[in-house]
Amino acid sequence: MNQTLSFNSGTRFNAIDSAKAIAIMAIITGHSMNANTIPFLPNVVNSFHVPAFFIIAGLFIHNAPFRQAAPKYAQRYVWPYFVTCILIFCRELILTFLKGEGGFADRLSEVGLKTLWGSGWQFNNLLFGDFPNIGGIWFLLALFWSELFFSSSLARFGLFKTAVLSAVVYCTGVVAVRYIFLPWSILPAMAAVLLLLVGHLIRKYDLLSRAYSLNGWIWTLLIAVCVANILLNERISMVGAFMGFNAVGLFCCVVETVGIICFCHRFHLSFKWIGQNTLYILSAHLISMPIVGIIIDRTFTHLSISSPYAFFFASLTLNITLALALAWLMKRFNLLRFPRSGK
Repeated sequence: MNQTLSFNSGTRFNAIDSAKAIAIMAIITGHSMNANTIPFLPNVVNSFHVPAFFIIAGLFIHNAPFRQAAPKYAQRYVWPYFVTCILIFCRELILTFLKGEGGFADRLSEVGLKTLWGSGWQFNNLLFGDFPNIGGIWFLLALFWSELFFSSSLARFGLFKTAVLSAVVYCTGVVAVRYIFLPWSILPAMAAVLLLLVGHLIRKYDLLSRAYSLNGWIWTLLIAVCVANILLNERISMVGAFMGFNAVGLFCCVVETVGIICFCHRFHLSFKWIGQNTLYILSAHLISMPIVGIIIDRTFTHLSISSPYAFFFASLTLNITLALALAWLMKRFNLLRFPRSGK
């Protein structure tokens, strides 16, 4: 096996796909019931899981004029966003029917408002912060806006000006989120452009290969900084763009992402299917997650089990199982792929 981790190496995608697989499993772990009861677990997964996807996206982003980038990223992210929201609505209708509840029209309007607003979180103390949130699928809208901005800026202004613009956009979002909450996950996207820039620079200057060849004591020091950051709970939060000017948190999410890629390459880890289908797995997880909660609650109530650790591990196991199974089924029918008419 090639002992470098260069973009000229044919094995790079295995390591990066494996890193994406670890990141999506971390997201599911953080969403599982009673995850907050496991010491430091939320700190660990939140320190890298979502930022890793933006950094990895930056590895592969290219410059494209706005007129080309807009439809490209809309098909890649906005279409799956609306498909997933429709499936979430269908799930809500089924659960409402099974519970014998009424109010289908109210449920329709609620999910419709959530979908159109496109927020992943709810902040009652901010302007427009009381709008209902759609949940974890906000991630796709943030990817759309951030990649659209970054790729079109690269095409128009070049790397240096794009880097300056990315820093300005990031800082503007950090300040703006204190006073106003914008729709369509625009504020998280403003935070994400900085991570796209980092990923782009990592590829441009072949930093993955350099990181892979670092001395062990340097990696030990970097890992110690990340561990200290986790213990001090200084993680960043992208869902509400509450990343702030937390330089240590930003540094650590980059180190952890690069470190995971290097680790997967070093130990020949391969989770190819999971890493290549993280979009389907995320969508499937968000659709099936409430169903998992109902199953676990009713089962554990019937068995008189109250241990939070048992709730967590059972929820995690079922979340992963259903997410992978549903993702395979959705992938089988290409539900998230934008339909193209044949010639």
